[in-house]
Parts: sequence; C-alpha cells; structure tokens
Amino acid sequence: MRYTVIEIEAVMNAIKSISIMTERGMTTMYPNLNAEMARHNITVAILSERTGIPYSTLAPKVRGEKPVKMAEARLIRDAISVHLTLDYLFAEQALEAVE
Repeated sequence: MRYTVIEIEAVMNAIKSISIMTERGMTTMYPNLNAEMARHNITVAILSERTGIPYSTLAPKVRGEKPVKMAEARLIRDAISVHLTLDYLFAEQALEAVE
C-alpha cells in the first residue's frame, strides 16, 4: 500500500499531537479515532458538521471524557470512513487498521 505525502504528514501531525498531549499529562481515550481523524484531515469541528452532533457534545466524547452512544459512534465512523470498524475506531489502545 502506498501513501501520499499528505497522508504521511497527517499521521505525523497526529503522532506529534498525541506526544504533546502525553507530555502535558493529557491522554486520549481513542487513539485510533484521533489517528484516523488526522489521516483524513478531519477536526472535531468538521466531524461535528458532518455528523450533526453539536461541537460542545462531540468534543468531550472524542476526548473520551463522556461516553459515546452507539448511534453517535456510527455517525462518527461514517463521517470518517465507512470501511473502518467500530471496534477499531473506538479501541482504547492503538490497533492496526483493517480495511
């Protein structure tokens, strides 16, 4: 599988963001979700727009601070890539994507 420069940069930015968050004592509950958002250049604001979930509701869910309902998880997945499984996207440990 070949990746474009933009895809590689997106992943590198995601890794950098996660590293900064870790250094600051912040954690990410769903590392795969964050990585896929970065890979697809999707911010929480864009995700909110695509899913119809208000930003103020969605942001704490993406950070893992509030539970994600099944219907919301499906909307989030569909807004990023329908080929990703919910198990992968919302795993609490980083996993390898299977598309």
